[in-house]
Amino acid sequence: MTSHRYLPPGLRVRYDGLSTSEPECGSVVHYWTHENLKDHDCRIAFYGASFPTEPGGEEPLVLRYSVSALTVVDS
Repeated sequence: MTSHRYLPPGLRVRYDGLSTSEPECGSVVHYWTHENLKDHDCRIAFYGASFPTEPGGEEPLVLRYSVSALTVVDS
């Protein structure tokens, strides 16, 4: 199994894999071990190119990503 640290719900992350646009910012919703892939997966609530500054607003897009595709963002 690939060694990745646990990403707790609420942790701010960024997905930099988009080659044609800005990175996507989001928060971990759920984390689990994917035994078939020998890796760890997350559900991430993505907000767009930046994190929201106020509660409310647009509903985030929730997508599934491997932990290895995400960068932890300092608070």
